Amino acid sequence: MAAEAFCNRVLERAQAHDANAKISSVSRRDLDDATLVRVDTSSASSLGVLNSLRNAWPLATVTLVENLLNGRKEAQVLLPNEREQPE
Repeated sequence: MAAEAFCNRVLERAQAHDANAKISSVSRRDLDDATLVRVDTSSASSLGVLNSLRNAWPLATVTLVENLLNGRKEAQVLLPNEREQPE
Protein backbone atom coordinates (compact mmCIF):
# COMPACT_ATOMS: atom_id res chain seq x y z
CA MET A 1 0.00 0.00 0.00
CA ALA A 2 1.46 3.37 -0.97
CA ALA A 3 2.27 5.63 1.96
CA GLU A 4 0.06 8.48 0.76
CA ALA A 5 -2.96 6.20 0.30
CA PHE A 6 -2.34 4.63 3.71
CA CYS A 7 -2.16 8.07 5.36
CA ASN A 8 -5.40 9.17 3.70
CA ARG A 9 -7.19 6.04 4.90
CA VAL A 10 -5.83 6.49 8.45
CA LEU A 11 -7.04 10.09 8.48
CA GLU A 12 -10.49 9.13 7.17
CA ARG A 13 -10.85 6.52 9.93
CA ALA A 14 -9.71 8.96 12.61
CA GLN A 15 -11.99 11.74 11.40
CA ALA A 16 -14.98 9.40 11.62
CA HIS A 17 -14.55 9.64 15.42
CA ASP A 18 -12.90 13.07 15.70
CA ALA A 19 -13.70 15.62 13.00
CA ASN A 20 -10.69 17.69 14.09
CA ALA A 21 -8.18 14.84 13.79
CA LYS A 22 -5.13 15.60 11.66
CA ILE A 23 -1.95 13.80 10.76
CA SER A 24 0.90 15.21 12.82
CA SER A 25 3.74 13.17 11.30
CA VAL A 26 4.58 10.43 8.83
CA SER A 27 7.89 8.60 8.76
CA ARG A 28 9.48 5.50 7.34
CA ARG A 29 11.84 3.62 9.60
CA ASP A 30 15.24 2.82 8.11
CA LEU A 31 15.66 -0.35 10.17
CA ASP A 32 12.71 -2.27 8.76
CA ASP A 33 11.04 0.02 6.19
CA ALA A 34 7.87 0.19 8.32
CA THR A 35 5.57 3.23 8.01
CA LEU A 36 4.76 5.24 11.15
CA VAL A 37 1.80 7.64 11.11
CA ARG A 38 0.81 9.85 14.05
CA VAL A 39 -2.66 11.38 14.22
CA ASP A 40 -3.44 14.27 16.56
CA THR A 41 -6.78 13.55 18.28
CA SER A 42 -8.79 14.99 21.15
CA SER A 43 -8.61 13.11 24.43
CA ALA A 44 -12.36 12.49 24.41
CA SER A 45 -12.28 10.63 21.09
CA SER A 46 -8.93 8.88 21.36
CA LEU A 47 -10.29 5.46 22.39
CA GLY A 48 -12.78 5.41 19.53
CA VAL A 49 -10.03 6.38 17.10
CA LEU A 50 -7.72 3.66 18.47
CA ASN A 51 -10.36 0.94 18.18
CA SER A 52 -11.28 1.99 14.65
CA LEU A 53 -7.64 1.96 13.53
CA ARG A 54 -6.99 -1.41 15.17
CA ASN A 55 -10.01 -2.92 13.43
CA ALA A 56 -8.98 -1.51 10.05
CA TRP A 57 -5.33 -2.67 10.24
CA PRO A 58 -4.98 -5.76 12.44
CA LEU A 59 -1.35 -6.21 11.30
CA ALA A 60 -0.40 -2.73 12.48
CA THR A 61 0.66 -1.74 15.97
CA VAL A 62 -1.71 0.99 17.15
CA THR A 63 -0.94 2.89 20.35
CA LEU A 64 -1.80 6.15 22.05
CA VAL A 65 1.11 8.46 22.84
CA GLU A 66 1.36 11.91 24.37
CA ASN A 67 3.10 14.65 22.43
CA LEU A 68 5.31 16.21 25.10
CA LEU A 69 5.65 19.43 23.11
CA ASN A 70 1.97 20.31 23.20
CA GLY A 71 0.41 17.80 25.63
CA ARG A 72 -2.00 16.46 23.02
CA LYS A 73 -2.81 12.78 22.53
CA GLU A 74 -1.75 11.13 19.29
CA ALA A 75 -2.78 7.80 17.84
CA GLN A 76 0.31 6.12 16.46
CA VAL A 77 0.00 3.51 13.69
CA LEU A 78 3.05 1.42 12.81
CA LEU A 79 2.44 -0.61 9.67
CA PRO A 80 5.07 -3.30 9.04
CA ASN A 81 6.63 -3.51 5.61
CA GLU A 82 5.08 -5.85 3.04
CA ARG A 83 7.69 -8.57 3.62
CA GLU A 84 6.88 -8.77 7.34
CA GLN A 85 3.09 -8.63 7.10
CA PRO A 86 2.63 -12.36 6.32
CA GLU A 87 4.68 -13.26 9.42
